[in-house]
Amino acid sequence: MRLRGLVGSLPAFALAEVLDSASGPLVALLAESESADYLRSDLEQLLGADPVLFLPPTGRDPYDPEQLADTLPLVQRADALGRLRDGFHGILVTSVEAISELVPPPATVADETLTIRIGEEHAPEELMERLTGQGFAGGYPIRLEFFGDEVDQFREFDPQSQRSVSRLETARLVPNLGTAQSEGGESVSALDYGPDATAALFDSQRLIEAASERFATAEAAYEARAQDTDANGPPLAPEAKVLTGNRLATALESRRRLLFGTFSEGSQHILTLGASPQPSYNGDLKRLREDIASRSLQFVVLCDSGSQKKRLWELLGGDLETGKPPPVELLVESLHEGFEVPDAGLAVYTDHQLFDRYHRPTSRKRAKARGGLSLREVKALRPGDFVVHVDYGIGKFAGLQTITVRGQQQEAVRLLFKGDDELFVNVAALHKLHKYTGKEGHQPRLTKLGTGAWERLKARTKKRVKDIARDLIQIYA
Repeated sequence: MRLRGLVGSLPAFALAEVLDSASGPLVALLAESESADYLRSDLEQLLGADPVLFLPPTGRDPYDPEQLADTLPLVQRADALGRLRDGFHGILVTSVEAISELVPPPATVADETLTIRIGEEHAPEELMERLTGQGFAGGYPIRLEFFGDEVDQFREFDPQSQRSVSRLETARLVPNLGTAQSEGGESVSALDYGPDATAALFDSQRLIEAASERFATAEAAYEARAQDTDANGPPLAPEAKVLTGNRLATALESRRRLLFGTFSEGSQHILTLGASPQPSYNGDLKRLREDIASRSLQFVVLCDSGSQKKRLWELLGGDLETGKPPPVELLVESLHEGFEVPDAGLAVYTDHQLFDRYHRPTSRKRAKARGGLSLREVKALRPGDFVVHVDYGIGKFAGLQTITVRGQQQEAVRLLFKGDDELFVNVAALHKLHKYTGKEGHQPRLTKLGTGAWERLKARTKKRVKDIARDLIQIYA
């Protein structure tokens, strides 16, 4: 299936809609890591962080043993592949650079993965030896405390401040995939961790070319390194460390595919949305006001901050003192690129494009390390206490409850909103919850779920791509 006319951030809307009806996970593959990160950012804005995984490249040269690189991508890769192997049903976003780095097979990683729970007995010396042998020395943000050989507690901590940020009941320790792969044996691509996943390919011809270029670079580095053999013996051949273009093409041909972009070919089924990119205004708001007045479109501008929204409110014809709104809807939300869908009568612009500002990918996951309620604070709440959810508003605490999600039991906080609407918040997302603080004796008004302007915008835009998902279901049925 080839999708045409999806410009700007519209591919994220299309993928979000397809995921709602898909029977398995999706893998979105892009040629460049930066483009993949922007797509990941857009998807997290639409879906939240939980259904979105990002597989980054390690940033390491496979034939430079002395290179110093950030350990965070190694942790992110291990977590993403572990969740994909364990039945993740969402969207994995990655790049050719990331999947070009071959990894051990899923079964090997499963054998080497260790789950530790509070109260279990593990000899600290033996555990340290195992973790060091698997490449866990340094950089892993969990502190284990023992009482003799018994695991007493886990603490997640901020590597910069060394301060604890949360307590855990269970920790899953996954080996360093780079270390495990370097020891020899079979190696596979990250795609093998999700054999049933539908592949969403962005410019599919460019993907194969990019993989071939990366393999050629690795071959040249291998030949240079092989002439300088050290005590460790010759390095592994590039075929054992880096994905070839032909191998990638074979892996993709055997999958169900959604093809995005101008340089994607090979499908007889083509669906066209007919959207166009956000025009370039170069800060000329006078021309923007003229377009708003003359064109039969509903205009929405996404602002990167509340202060920017106030500024545009007045610049586009509104009046803050009288409350007169401008002839455009302003929302404090973030997408990478705006778009127009004339058939739907909708134009969604971003303020950073209006003023030609650089836009950094955002991440909802980063909020985990800042603020929010701890599990101890949640357990101290009483039913009926008011709690603020950063995405959904004010609700009442209704206790902790064990729920089943996709066959897995999870502990969650139950919140009640206006109209007895309820929301379950996984304990892994407690950073989104805050205890309500207001004037003493004041009873806040509960929020009604599902009435936000951002939700309405997502619904309007997703309605236009719903036909795409329906056609995909019919083709793959």
